[in-house]
Amino acid sequence: MTQLFNESRADTAEITGIPLGSITSYNGATPLLASKGENTPQTAQFSTETGEILKPEYSPVAATIERYSLQRASCEILSTKRGKRDRTLSCLRTILSGADGVLVKQSIKTGKCYFKNLMCCGSVWKCPLCNAKISEARAKEIKLVMEAHIKAGGKVALLTFTIPHKRYDDLKFMVKTFQKAFNRMWTSEPAKRLRISIEMDGYARSKETTWSTNNGHHPHYHQIVLYSSDKSEEECMKEMKEVLSPIWSNRCEKVGLGSPSYEHGLDVRNGMNAAAYIAKFEKDRSWGLEKELTKSQSKKSKGDSYSPWDFLREHKKTGSKEMARLFLEYADAFQGSQFVTWSPGLKDKYDIDDSLAKDKELAKTSDEASKTLAQITHKDWKKIEFHHKRANVQILAEKGWTVTKNYIDSLPRPYKKNRKKNPL
Repeated sequence: MTQLFNESRADTAEITGIPLGSITSYNGATPLLASKGENTPQTAQFSTETGEILKPEYSPVAATIERYSLQRASCEILSTKRGKRDRTLSCLRTILSGADGVLVKQSIKTGKCYFKNLMCCGSVWKCPLCNAKISEARAKEIKLVMEAHIKAGGKVALLTFTIPHKRYDDLKFMVKTFQKAFNRMWTSEPAKRLRISIEMDGYARSKETTWSTNNGHHPHYHQIVLYSSDKSEEECMKEMKEVLSPIWSNRCEKVGLGSPSYEHGLDVRNGMNAAAYIAKFEKDRSWGLEKELTKSQSKKSKGDSYSPWDFLREHKKTGSKEMARLFLEYADAFQGSQFVTWSPGLKDKYDIDDSLAKDKELAKTSDEASKTLAQITHKDWKKIEFHHKRANVQILAEKGWTVTKNYIDSLPRPYKKNRKKNPL
């Protein structure tokens, strides 16, 4: 049999591009498969202890593996919470009651595989797997609206609202009062006159947060403003900045958030030419304005700045209790809030289907035509879930069920674990 792993150190392994037929047995590590014809790295390094991808190159396969790995880290942290068991702990892990097993479905259009008959938490804030599906769907909606608006002769602006923040500020308080200040700003008389002046047609808004050692949590809003004024884009952007900045500063101060400066409290950019600002993701992936609003959590922040998923990456890598605490604080502050907020009537105006308005509903559905490849029995699923091999099975299934079934059969039977050390 072809040698799969070249271990240069005890804690790392390297997998090179190999024939798929070579992968017929389990040896305890997590394979990263390279597919011919796809823009994927032919060599990838990862930790056999944590499953973390060590090389930063983007590939669809690496992204899938990391999402499952980050969800596992999220579950490990969420399992320490007191009270009711968090739904994320069962997401895409627990078979639905009454189901005979787990269905493996394959999209006819893309060839990508996914699982059915599993519980789904639908949390865009806490679950990297649900977040990927929800954020991609919301990004498509925003893109469709933007394209239709621009085609009709409209214009787009990207507004980013921030507030002063310090190391030990309470995130939950900031998120709650941020929304209050934001609403009061847009309902003010000067803002109402601005809407008329620039012929504002609507908006789409999302929120995100980052964290740094020196300055703590940094919550901020991204808002796409669609308008149709005959005035130049430069004139309209200048008007937005001059009208909204002082109101934003005043409303923030009144709710106890401090007073954002004119320079930093509100950033206004031409949404048509914001590529330099929003090209923050993997080098090989396109990052449009719609993804700036919906893919913020998946950004890999630079320097001393951490995104929510960076909390999970760091915790997974080092076991940091501080990163775990920060993730729990973030999850508590954002839980229950809407991922993307639309102005009333905007989606209807551009014939965007709003039947899946709630994120939980969207996470449970698939609008692609698909075929059923196989059904995984309860017994086999226990082995897959026990050894954390959901990603492996999903990726292998895209290449054929025979090799996938051989891989599942080679997995050892589940054995007793120390649940305190390994709650999953």
